[in-house]
Amino acid sequence: MVKQGKSSDVLRELYGEVEYYGSLLTPYTADLVERYPHPLFDKLFSSLGKRMIAVCPMAFCNNLLKDLGETPEAKDLAALGLHMLAISTHDDIADEMPQDRIELASLLYAGNIATNEGSKILVEQGKLQGAKVLLGEVNKNHFYQQHVVETLWQRAPQSFEEYRDGINHICVFSGIGLKYALALAGREDLTRKIKT
Repeated sequence: MVKQGKSSDVLRELYGEVEYYGSLLTPYTADLVERYPHPLFDKLFSSLGKRMIAVCPMAFCNNLLKDLGETPEAKDLAALGLHMLAISTHDDIADEMPQDRIELASLLYAGNIATNEGSKILVEQGKLQGAKVLLGEVNKNHFYQQHVVETLWQRAPQSFEEYRDGINHICVFSGIGLKYALALAGREDLTRKIKT
């Protein structure tokens, strides 16, 4: 049972040993901190392993691969987690609209760097189908994030359908790790069972 207290306890209850996913990302985020030294980038890269936006898809992917009888590879899970930083930082740009131009730029560029590094991991391993599916789902999430801004932040939705369209990014986000897992396992025939 989850006791009142830390959000990390809720994450652990929902996704299991969240520290495991953070540990998979640590060597990659440490490398990013070293290669792209900037105080704002450091903070963003270093926090990735503790963010639900990275842990959730990694846990979903890991568990589905195991259910399919596959052994999840650490690099594949880390690549997925790295892709999630752009979803988080781009969301912060649209939702929070930082007035400080340097902070705004750091959100944009750190997110893009992490995503590109995640893609590079997959390309270097020859996992092109995994990369293709993952990038397609991340792009779909970005597309529906635009709907959030237009249908929820600018005005009240005019109908339930418009509201549902405005929150559809949540459904898409929930399916990213699952669809990526199916691509890695060569089981895209099961994709239609994932409703997003």
